[in-house]
Order: sequence, then structure tokens, then C-alpha cells
Amino acid sequence: MGFWSGERLEQELPKLVEDFHRDRIDCASYRLRLGGQAFITSDRFVDSKPSDPLVTELKDKSPTQIPAGQFAFLLTLETVKVPSNAIALISIRSGYKFGGLMNVSGFHVDPGWEGKLLFSVYNAGPQPISLERGDEMFLIVYADLDRWSDFLYDGKAKNRDKIEAKLISGMIGQVFSPIYLQRQVKDLTDEIGKQSRELYAWKKAGIVITAVVSSVAALLIPAVSWLGFSEPGRALLGGWVSDSIELANRRAAERTSKVSNSPIKPAAPRDGGSTKPAERIPMEGPKKQTPYPQDTNKPKS
Repeated sequence: MGFWSGERLEQELPKLVEDFHRDRIDCASYRLRLGGQAFITSDRFVDSKPSDPLVTELKDKSPTQIPAGQFAFLLTLETVKVPSNAIALISIRSGYKFGGLMNVSGFHVDPGWEGKLLFSVYNAGPQPISLERGDEMFLIVYADLDRWSDFLYDGKAKNRDKIEAKLISGMIGQVFSPIYLQRQVKDLTDEIGKQSRELYAWKKAGIVITAVVSSVAALLIPAVSWLGFSEPGRALLGGWVSDSIELANRRAAERTSKVSNSPIKPAAPRDGGSTKPAERIPMEGPKKQTPYPQDTNKPKS
């Protein structure tokens, strides 16, 4: 098996590659361009609406990006054929590889293939990778087989000209990439830092409150001791207690005098009786005890 040289490519590819151009021959390979469709995974699919488009239609001078840690399906602009006596190998150009873009799809094209090529790629780099329709980002290499083969590709992807929905149905959702996990760890670290700062603030406030209470206690304890145990303190405390009791007694006497001087209205009769106040019946005092009468029958001496 021998790889096709640049001269062989120039001779054969006009019949095998659509819109062939000699300037795209790169030594023993040919540069293929990015086509008009791309599917790129993203966090937006988690909250996307059913009406949101899944496949991005690429236009000239309208770049798109593959975010770090995301997958993508990229369709070539050219339609490619592989004759039955050859096999093709495909890859991504080194400039995109150095940015972290990896080809995770197949690396060969079977004899008998005809259609656009679909590349499955993953951005393993730390930064988004910008793409634009018409970018020369893929390479194809042809090699001879030892004979004309009857085992030719005849699968469902033959004559592909777009990204089919069945290919992307399993890719809609959150991609748990290292970048996603790194973001989750960062969010968790930020939350822990926030909780630590709040805990430190409460701890600092507790220290301040403890210091204030200790200072107040340091001032109150000598004052209470002075009031309770020294002669001037007891005199002052006793005078304050005496004044308080006297004031309370004075206010109680004032309230009693106000109640006794207030007029009392007679109660209304219940059954239409007279409203004339009842006569006051004088109470009898204690009866005088009469002396025991002398016994008249007692004989005189």
C-alpha cells in the first residue's frame, strides 16, 4: 500500500473531491474546508426551549465558537469520494490541535464512500476555539489498496449532506467535562469562602459583645459592692428605698381621697319603686345590764 503523492492527488482528486483547487494540496494531503452546519454542545441545552435550533447554520464571515470542554459535530464543505481501490485517512490540522481541539471520530474513510465528511471533535483546551465557514481545518490522505475491492461502504451515512437529528439526540444535555467540574468546584469553593467570612464576622462580633459585657460587669460589681457593704452605700441605698416607699404611700393616699370624695349616685329602682332613699335605722348601742333584783322574800336581819 502506498500513499498518494501531491502529483497523484493533483491528478486524481478533481474526480473525487467537489470544488477541487490545486492550492489546497498540502504535500501528500489535501485540505478540506468547514461547511455550512455545525452542532456544538453547550450549557444552554439544559434550559433550552423546544423551538431553539440545535444545529447551527454557519455563514461566511460569521464565526462560531466551541467552548472549552464541549463537543461538536462539524460538516465538511466538500463532497468526497473514495474509489474501490483506495482508502482515505482524515485528521485535523495541527494549528487547531495545538489549541486543544481533538478529533474523536473515525480516522479513515472506507472504499466506496461518497458524501460530506462529519468530524466529531472535542475542545480539551482552556479557551474557546473560533471557527468560520470555509476554514481549511481538515486533512484527507489517500492510499492504495492491494487490489480493487468488492467490499465497499453502503451504509446509511452514504451521500450525507447534513447533520442528522439522530446523531445529536444523545448529545443534548449537560456535558460533564473537566471544565464543568472545575466550575462546580470553584462555585463550591466560593460558597465555602463566603460562609467562612460570615462565621468570622459573627465570631468577631461575639468577641466584641463579650468585651462590652465584661467591661460593664467590671463597672457594676464594685458599685453593687459599695452599695451593699459600705456605710455610705447602705445609707444611700436605704434613703433611696425610704423615699420610694414614701412616694408610693403618698400616691396611694391621693388615690384613696379621690375615691372617697367622688359623689355616689343612688341606684335606680328595679320594679318602678320609689327613688327616695331608704331611711337610715339607727343602730342600738349595747344594752345596760340591770342589776339582779333584790329578793323581796329574803328575810330581813
